Amino acid sequence: MDAFGESLRELRRYSGWTQEDLAGRELTRAQISAVERGVAHLSVRGLIALVQRAPDPSQLILSYCDAYPPASSWTELVRFLMLNGWEKLAGSVIATAQAKLASKRGGYAGTSFESSLVAWSLHLKECHTEAATRFATAAALAAAKKRWYEAAQALWDSGQALALSGHLSRALQRFQRSHAAIGSRSNRRALVLRGHLCRSEVEVLRRMGLFHWARDRAGRARTYYRDAGAPVEEGHALSDLGASFLEEGHYRQAEDVLREAHRLLLKEHHDRCISAVTLNLGMALAGMGRFKEAAGLIQTAASTHSSIGAYAHLELARLHAQQGRLDEAKEAVQLAVGRCDLAEEARRLAVQAALGLLSWPVARARILAVARDALNPHEEATVLYEAARYCADCGQPAGASELYLKARFVAQAAWGPDVDARPTTAPEPMKS
Repeated sequence: MDAFGESLRELRRYSGWTQEDLAGRELTRAQISAVERGVAHLSVRGLIALVQRAPDPSQLILSYCDAYPPASSWTELVRFLMLNGWEKLAGSVIATAQAKLASKRGGYAGTSFESSLVAWSLHLKECHTEAATRFATAAALAAAKKRWYEAAQALWDSGQALALSGHLSRALQRFQRSHAAIGSRSNRRALVLRGHLCRSEVEVLRRMGLFHWARDRAGRARTYYRDAGAPVEEGHALSDLGASFLEEGHYRQAEDVLREAHRLLLKEHHDRCISAVTLNLGMALAGMGRFKEAAGLIQTAASTHSSIGAYAHLELARLHAQQGRLDEAKEAVQLAVGRCDLAEEARRLAVQAALGLLSWPVARARILAVARDALNPHEEATVLYEAARYCADCGQPAGASELYLKARFVAQAAWGPDVDARPTTAPEPMKS
């Protein structure tokens, strides 16, 4: 038995699982048995399947990297970890791979794998523009070797990095190049990757204010995942689709889609994303005036120990304030602590001002400062709009009007007088 096989067996026994339980739908009991006994190696895709069910993936991943030699498929593992918010663990994988490659003569120098590792290192340092260039180099090297999957993935990564640096149009172009690299292929890998690309396009299109197109891409992603037989990913796409309906104020459609997403993710025991779906479902019900049901769902989401919990407490505060329950609103906003994005920080400040926990001049100055930190005009307008929405809902109409006008000014200065701000009824959903 090798070190990884031993770690896998310990994890299984600690969790009280049989080999069939651990194998799930992606692997077989015989494969798990062979890996545990050290007579077979587990692929990266197999590892990712196990990690999605493991309560703590760090030991499993680190023992895998220690036991096996690095391969180009490790970039898929790094990508998975980054997308799930495990940056520190991704950094450990990159460092292990680079150390092992450095000990080899020749090794992978000048290959797409080596370039991708450098790109991910830059990405972790938040040097996103440089990372995008490195990913593009990796894609070109992979394409020269006729490795379409590596090329398409590297182009996707490049687009993601461009989006993070605020180059949204270039990001969409890079995603289209990734689609082109996939070509007419329709195997499972191609379909899943197309779904991932569509989900990335959804996020960028939302940031550009193109909500109808974002909804279209979310629907396409759902179709790709369904055709690929990838239920967890299909649940994510349904969550995106529901969030798009929610963003446009189509609450009934949002409810239907989000309930389906919740059912699918629950069936697959994918608990990490259920909280975001639950929160968005609560927001959809609140939009239809079903406040009691909404409060229960939002409270459930607020009980999570993550950034979702902080956002959920803010939504709960807004919901209480709308119904005149100011003491409950103040209690909820005090609990809204934790990691948050710019829009969430602006919401927090708006609620604090509306409830008298912060003076309006101070809150206004801080909201404007937060908005100035946005990467592009649409994000700046979104931050201001979200603060305005929370001010209005929590009983601060004067502040809401001022911030809403500023949001319009920012948007129109960037795109002309015909650009309107976001619809006043639509909340910003939580991403899964």
